[in-house]
Amino acid sequence: QFSGGMRQRIAIAMALMAKPDLLIADEPTTALDATLEVQIIQLLKKLQADIGCSILFISHHLGLIAEFCNDMVVMYAGEVVEEGPVRQVFKHPAHPYTQALLDCDPGRIRQRTKVLPTIAGDIPDLHLLPAGCVFKNRCPLKFEPCEIRPPELSAVAKTHQAACHLLQKESGQ
Repeated sequence: QFSGGMRQRIAIAMALMAKPDLLIADEPTTALDATLEVQIIQLLKKLQADIGCSILFISHHLGLIAEFCNDMVVMYAGEVVEEGPVRQVFKHPAHPYTQALLDCDPGRIRQRTKVLPTIAGDIPDLHLLPAGCVFKNRCPLKFEPCEIRPPELSAVAKTHQAACHLLQKESGQ
């Protein structure tokens, strides 16, 4: 009978016994209290340094991503909508979905509120994705090209890209 934290540690230890070049950590702190969450992240950082592996960290927890990761990829409905260095993406989010995610992060809300912000609308049916941009039905900035074709990744900065027709419009493409 192990606690959630013990089960997480055991799973991590089992994965690291093989000394992988890449460790995929899919929501490694889900259902853990804040103290155990910090311990798991510290353990991952230590083990990463000890065996020299890369870690693909999959999470919805923006605070952990900011703390643990160097680079990030933001996905919506299975598609990459933004990618780049964590600091760059957090400081200058270029895709409306990334902006909305950050706006919903309780750690970034400056005024007290009883109601947390949400992203309006519903995710699309992944079996019947709409034509055009996958985020268009929830995007307050959509315009004609969003209805017609999916956007391509465009440079925001040297190592930062986003898939949004607004970026292509701004750059004159």
